[in-house]
Amino acid sequence: MNRQHNAKLRHEGGKRLRTGSAGRVSVADGPYAEAQEVIGGLFVIEAKDYSEAVTVASSCPHVRYGWIELREVEPT
Repeated sequence: MNRQHNAKLRHEGGKRLRTGSAGRVSVADGPYAEAQEVIGGLFVIEAKDYSEAVTVASSCPHVRYGWIELREVEPT
C-alpha cells in the first residue's frame, strides 16, 4: 500500500455519495467542502479512477448516515 502522509485533498473533481429515501446510493459531482465544514474522519482507498472509487465507497455503511465525499489526494 502506498501511503501518502504529506498530502492534501484536490479542490477540483470529486464525487459525493448519499443514500436516498428509496435506500439507493446516488452519486453527484463534487466536491462540496466549504470553509465552515469539518472533516469527521477519512478513509484512504486506492482506485484506478472515480468509477472504481464509487463502487468501493458505495459498500461503506457510513453512506447510510450522511454522505461520503470522494476526492483525489494531491501529494505536497
